[in-house]
Amino acid sequence: MLAHLQYSNCYCATSRLPDLWTDAALMEEYLRTCALSAASPPSPLVAYRFAAAFQHGTTVKDLCLRFGVPFQLKIDPQATVQFLVVRGVIRRVHRFPYWRQPAGQECKVPELLRPLFTGGKSYDEICCRVGGMSQTTLQKFIECEPNVAVISK
Repeated sequence: MLAHLQYSNCYCATSRLPDLWTDAALMEEYLRTCALSAASPPSPLVAYRFAAAFQHGTTVKDLCLRFGVPFQLKIDPQATVQFLVVRGVIRRVHRFPYWRQPAGQECKVPELLRPLFTGGKSYDEICCRVGGMSQTTLQKFIECEPNVAVISK
């Protein structure tokens, strides 16, 4: 089962990335799958560069803006991510917030979230537990609190 694509998710390339370039059958399937239109698929080099750009800290949204996806490259980002994850070419990078409260400092994180910032619960799990909060909203709380660190793995 695959999670629904969120443009705020981060992915990184795996050791299978070179296979995408060297395995002609895999590349052909990739181009068929990720093309917005069967009549005009992206070039192999362009499609490979897009796949190779997935790295820690870079969101799907960042890559789409950088590469002009879907319009300039004619790549369907949802189909691309799904194909690359299923084939093991990229993997999801999960983020785990960890909060430490220094004595005597005011905290900007809502009381409801603090017990969840243990470093053991991912953004996905926290967002589900607090009634469907978006990852963007969660990220805003985390960015405004200097005592929250985010572990990516």
